[in-house]
Amino acid sequence: MASDGKAVEWQMKGHSTVSSYLVSDGAQKVISFMKEVLGAHQMYKQENEDKTVKHASLRIGDTVVMITDARKEYPASPVWLHVYVPDVDKTYELALSKGAESVEAPTDKPYGDRMGAVKDAAGNTWWIATHKFNPWGCTGDAQVAD
Repeated sequence: MASDGKAVEWQMKGHSTVSSYLVSDGAQKVISFMKEVLGAHQMYKQENEDKTVKHASLRIGDTVVMITDARKEYPASPVWLHVYVPDVDKTYELALSKGAESVEAPTDKPYGDRMGAVKDAAGNTWWIATHKFNPWGCTGDAQVAD
């Protein structure tokens, strides 16, 4: 129940069922990277008294990414993330111009993606991709096997 006595859904409105939660040294730099390079929209941000990020939620496309600044009880833990973008080459170059470190320049992959990777200021690796074709007759639809 909400504080006003009304029922609420079990899943927060606008959030996907599974979301990434980054714990980073310098979370604000990562937030800026996500906004400037990946077009993220900041949904929410709460700061600690010392102006570090207590919690922030950002939307990139259809996904919510949450982030907090590392602290004693929550040490930094760099992660790898995969994100589709309309133009991988343009996004890769933009990331480098904003201070990201190249991990791998964009190349065509046999599974139909053109993909490259960069590392942000907190050490998170972002695999950025643009889907170019469906190999082997794949439709791109999810297939589930029992």
